[in-house]
Amino acid sequence: MRTKIVSFFLSLSLIGHASSIELSDGSFLAAYTFEQVLTKANRDPEVIARVDEESKEIWKKLCSKLGTGDHVPILAYGSLMNPASLKKTITSLVKDPSPVWICDYVRVFNYSIETIGSLNRVTELDGPLNRAVLNLAYAPGSCCTALVLCLNEEDFLACRRREGVYDLVPVKVRPYLIQDSCVSFTEVAYAWIVRREEGCSRPVLPIKGYYSMIWDAVSSEATVTAFGEQFPQDYLDTTFLFDGRSVRVIHDEYKKAPVQY
Repeated sequence: MRTKIVSFFLSLSLIGHASSIELSDGSFLAAYTFEQVLTKANRDPEVIARVDEESKEIWKKLCSKLGTGDHVPILAYGSLMNPASLKKTITSLVKDPSPVWICDYVRVFNYSIETIGSLNRVTELDGPLNRAVLNLAYAPGSCCTALVLCLNEEDFLACRRREGVYDLVPVKVRPYLIQDSCVSFTEVAYAWIVRREEGCSRPVLPIKGYYSMIWDAVSSEATVTAFGEQFPQDYLDTTFLFDGRSVRVIHDEYKKAPVQY
């Protein structure tokens, strides 16, 4: 069974109406271009300083727009769902992570890290197609699970650097748990999404150790205790491969791979 995933790459018309790094749809351009990452320009202290100044501007604008005061709601739908991976970037959370449904999007392994020359998670267990990490794809009427991370300014800056070529996009969310009130202040949160066609146009499969790293977190005892036994199954039901097939077709094999952070 396949799901219908809409090709929704960043339109040049949005950039044409952009003010600074904010686009006309309310999203914000990625910290770095593909070219900057490929040429390692993203490691230049001057480039990093410029990006951090942009990120401060974004954080302040979103705090004001959303009325959240001291934090911005950022969605974790992939590696940031794993506590060990999260701690490599985030020092503290303003609130405990809260589970939500992201409306009109599904989680898909369609972003090839080869487009930025990054193979650090690839091992001898991976074949030539195992180059994909997670992304979100527009799928009207569908939804996928995620966690809301309430980030302070320092952690938002670090997170935007980490997400690199992912744009910051406003999406509608609703609570996963009926009694959950963490996101009651707004129906909008922000998700990191790769919207450049060059990053998402190659036939790819998940990097095996990356896949197992996320599954370990989603299916952990702590996660099930906090969010319920259905949470891991909902993850599988709302996650897809590049061609629209459910990840269940590779799940039993990939979940056993040694974890790669």
